[in-house]
Amino acid sequence: MSGLRTRPTKLRNPFPTIPGVRTVELLVKPLASFMATQAWTMPPAKRLRHTLRYADESTPTRRARPRGTIGAEVWVRVSPPGDPPPSDPSDLKFLLLSTRTPAAIEFTGPDGGKTAHYMVRWLSTRGEAGPWSETASATIGK
Repeated sequence: MSGLRTRPTKLRNPFPTIPGVRTVELLVKPLASFMATQAWTMPPAKRLRHTLRYADESTPTRRARPRGTIGAEVWVRVSPPGDPPPSDPSDLKFLLLSTRTPAAIEFTGPDGGKTAHYMVRWLSTRGEAGPWSETASATIGK
């Protein structure tokens, strides 16, 4: 075994950026945990489209959803610029159940220039919803 050497592993970004598309990234807590989650936004923009990237907070570099989940519920509220983000999930509207990241979110012409506020949570195979992510906000490109 004298000829073997270990090589440093290079970390690669599991979420490559797409030029011209506004990206919203969310870290979602594991389903079994009931602590708060973290969220953040990324700025590149494309007209009337957001790309939502999410990951399990315990494994943020992996694209795979946590074991025992069918996907992530994505909720959104579109509001005029300058409005504060919603503090209560009941202020949001269900958008989609995303089974793969990234999820492309398309908006209509009247939404251009407004702000989309997102919250995400894992959904188990038994239909149990996990804890909410923090709110992530991004402007919808005109």
